[in-house]
Amino acid sequence: EQSHISCPVPLTDNPKRISIVGGAGKMGKWTGDLLSAAGHEIDVIDPASGNGRTLEDCKDSDIVIVSVPIHAADGVLRTLDKICKDEALIFDLTSLKSTVTSTLKDMASRRNVCSVHPMFGPSAKSMYGRNMIICDCGNAFAVKQASDLFSGRGANIRVMDVVDHDKYMSYVLGLSHAVNIVFFTVLERSGITYRDMQSVASTTFRKNMDTNLSVALEDPTLYYEIQHMNSHRDEMLEMCIQAVKDLREASLSDDGTQFRDLMDRGRRYFTQ
Repeated sequence: EQSHISCPVPLTDNPKRISIVGGAGKMGKWTGDLLSAAGHEIDVIDPASGNGRTLEDCKDSDIVIVSVPIHAADGVLRTLDKICKDEALIFDLTSLKSTVTSTLKDMASRRNVCSVHPMFGPSAKSMYGRNMIICDCGNAFAVKQASDLFSGRGANIRVMDVVDHDKYMSYVLGLSHAVNIVFFTVLERSGITYRDMQSVASTTFRKNMDTNLSVALEDPTLYYEIQHMNSHRDEMLEMCIQAVKDLREASLSDDGTQFRDLMDRGRRYFTQ
């Protein structure tokens, strides 16, 4: 499979041996392609690769990157804790951190461990102009190592405490996914076909449908885990439900004050 990475990647002057657990998956392969192009030696640890390598083969790696489903990450990290050499940098790429925070913080008290979340998918042509979060789990040196590994490629790198990550993601991922799922669920239940809707679509509606289509084509298991496993899920969903109730009440009111207030508050939010 061809790499999606099309922009030049700066060569490192300090090549590392990097194992990518889950390296045959889409994001694992993307990361491997990026770091290989930079001059690092990449070992793929993934049954799907057919190369016969296992977690035990991470024992001599300088860096180990965990790119596995959210539900599997904690077990992989605990196993690597027993295998990897003391000085190895270890980090995961999972979309949520709640399920691995305690393990990451425990490991970071003894090892070079942090946590990384690229805020883009494997279809990205480069990191330029895109956001990447590096979570501090208690080891500042590991944060610096991870930052150095990905620096110089045009990404906007944000460092935050690992315990803060999932509150942000409850909105950035959870809310955005939920709104899109609700949108296309309403359309599907309307009795009007997608093709029929397209024939009357406005500019705004067409933009929404394009985004909805991309969400509908995503992996349902991943999107379920992002909704189900975020410890801040309930707070976000309650706010979402209340917002719909507020919109309904404002729309039904004979006085447009409430509706205008919702619009004005939204406008102020985006112009702050």
